[in-house]
Amino acid sequence: KGFKNIQQLPPPLQQEMLNQAGINVKKEELIEIKGVQDTWLVIGQTEGKDEDTNLFYRRTWIAGEKSQKVALLLEYAWGTNPYETNFKPGNQFRGEVVYYPSAHPLRVSLRNFQTVVEPFLVNGFADFDVFSKEYAKAVGGNPWLLVFPAILDEVVPVFEKDSFYIVDKNKKMLPIKTEETTSWTLLALSGGQPITVFGAFENQVFQPLSAILEDQFIVLHDTKP
Repeated sequence: KGFKNIQQLPPPLQQEMLNQAGINVKKEELIEIKGVQDTWLVIGQTEGKDEDTNLFYRRTWIAGEKSQKVALLLEYAWGTNPYETNFKPGNQFRGEVVYYPSAHPLRVSLRNFQTVVEPFLVNGFADFDVFSKEYAKAVGGNPWLLVFPAILDEVVPVFEKDSFYIVDKNKKMLPIKTEETTSWTLLALSGGQPITVFGAFENQVFQPLSAILEDQFIVLHDTKP
């Protein structure tokens, strides 16, 4: 139905529909698009594999100091071939990224970069009401959005009724999904005190990937090579 009416859709949504169909914009086509120059913190990383094709993929989430935006570096590798970059959570670099056209732009391509060590603070959502409004806005713009990255400020991890949650300053709860050892680590790091957590919201649950405690960056999800 969407393709039958594609010409009536806004250009970003037209492109998103093509993305979902596997017709992606190539890197060479990004040359004319203005990039975003910033200092970026690698704030989270996950990796997966397509067993049928032996194709590995890696999601590297980066947060900009000035832009205060979270962007996605999506890389693929076949078999034993390496990825194009070697970023690890906690790394920092200064460089220009360009966003792929989308109804809700997240994925970026690196134009140039250099490694730096300049610690900076990242600002997140003040509470779950703000988070949910931004998520609703994102899904309203792109109905096919599967993963929504979020930095959540002043949350307290809790264990209740055999499940793990994070609680905001208004006492609202959000279920988290990760390895049990990681969940207990998160509780131990917090000690009942508010911390900042970065993660990915997917399938109505939140997967914590990193945390910031007293200006210290802590990796919660270790990407296997």
